[in-house]
Amino acid sequence: MQLSEHERTCLESLALHPDGVGQGCGSATLDDLVARGLLERQAALPLPGMAWHYHYRLTDAGRRALAPAP
Repeated sequence: MQLSEHERTCLESLALHPDGVGQGCGSATLDDLVARGLLERQAALPLPGMAWHYHYRLTDAGRRALAPAP
């Protein structure tokens, strides 16, 4: 699977920080990676008066996309 440099950097960052919030990844990139099945998005319940926030986790497909080509 072809990944842009930004997509690869985003996935690598999340691989190093499981259940990360995707810092350094643009929201459009995160949305695209979720839509392609490379990331899983989980909503975290906000505290009263605060906005929803999300945690992202690599899927098996996301880990395979980062694996070196044979």
